[in-house]
Amino acid sequence: MRLGDVLLHAVTNLTRHKLRTALTLAGVGIGVATLTVFVSLGAGLQRMVNEQLDHAELVTRITVLPSGTKQQIMGGALRRAQADGTRALDDEVVEELGRLPGVVASYPDMHVPMIGCELGGQAFPAESEGIPAAALGPNHQDALVAGEYWTAQAEGAVCVVPSSLLREVGLEASEVLGQRLLLFRIDHLRRYEVEVEPLPPDAPPDATPRRRVRRPGQLEGVEATVIGVYDTKKFGIAGGRVHLPMALAKRTSDLSGLRRLGLGGPGGKGGHRALVVKVESRRSLDAVRQEVERRGFDTFTVNDVLFFVGVFFAVIDVILGFFGGIGLVVAFFGIANTMVMAVLERTREIGVYKALGARNREIRRIFLFEAAAIGALGGGLGVLAGWAGGLGLNALASFVLASQLDGAAVRPFYVPLWLGALGVGLSTIVASVAGFYPAFRAARLDPVEALRVE
Repeated sequence: MRLGDVLLHAVTNLTRHKLRTALTLAGVGIGVATLTVFVSLGAGLQRMVNEQLDHAELVTRITVLPSGTKQQIMGGALRRAQADGTRALDDEVVEELGRLPGVVASYPDMHVPMIGCELGGQAFPAESEGIPAAALGPNHQDALVAGEYWTAQAEGAVCVVPSSLLREVGLEASEVLGQRLLLFRIDHLRRYEVEVEPLPPDAPPDATPRRRVRRPGQLEGVEATVIGVYDTKKFGIAGGRVHLPMALAKRTSDLSGLRRLGLGGPGGKGGHRALVVKVESRRSLDAVRQEVERRGFDTFTVNDVLFFVGVFFAVIDVILGFFGGIGLVVAFFGIANTMVMAVLERTREIGVYKALGARNREIRRIFLFEAAAIGALGGGLGVLAGWAGGLGLNALASFVLASQLDGAAVRPFYVPLWLGALGVGLSTIVASVAGFYPAFRAARLDPVEALRVE
């Protein structure tokens, strides 16, 4: 019996009992679909994190820390590590690193993660970041939705705000240009009082009165004129920050109380708490990083984050794959049951095959190929079902989180090609193993006894 004949017999036999075959395929498909959805969640979340980190602005940045700081951070320490004899990150170091080949700009890290912000009659928490004009690359210009960034010749008391702040103030991007923004210590936010503006006489009945805040007296802050608005989504996890020129950012950093927390600050005795080195491209990142570390400083880049993210999601994938694989275990017994029933129903047919000269291995192949076909077809259907389910869940997540993400699409479920191939391949292997005993049993039947079965 040729291999083609064996395959033809196997496929033809699956159509004899259409309902039973369909139910077995459904069991395999549900198992593979469950596995696909579970594992695609881990793959999708990892993809989302990588997309947020793998941004042109982040992958060309090196954070420079005093020697020993990185070890303290990895160990969970919150205080600043400044070992005896370690060079402080002062202005001299800033200039030295700025002269390295491949470096576009070197400047102190002026990122303030939490600061009060008043704009358009509203007050709310925000983030701020200082960026020198030399570090403003094409990605900053491409992200603009209104206005412009400052230049080295005209920095001044200006700022560029993220589009996410427009939701807080209820204004369009063009309307916020030219307005004054006030940055102040976050603990002064509770001093603001909310006032409700009266509605005009011609207001519709369902109109909601606008709420504005009243600035408290003796509030120390830093004012800047809004000259631009950038798209928050273009900067990933770094989006949502108010961009400031360096001189203004230093004053804002003093307001944040970083020095009072022991984290250093501009002009502090121990120098800056961290520096940012912006390189020309991702290709020059490793070379510049090695040169910085050769000078005795610790460094931190997005690649460090990606490594730990990969390890974390590898563990998540294993855990999710374990729970998703339970469906395949159930499908295993379903396939075994189907194949055993097929052997019992076709005992006489097996006797005819053997009487006509079919060998034991050819009988085994028929039943093994039947089981493998069930696994492959059910696996393919399961992958398609898991993929379609992931699309539906992505749409649902985007709808639920639309207001928090400014309408940005969210895709926590992602089915890469390797996952689809894994689902089909794994279901085929499981089905083949499940069909091994029935195939072995069919091959051992005595042809004379098999022909006697009615």
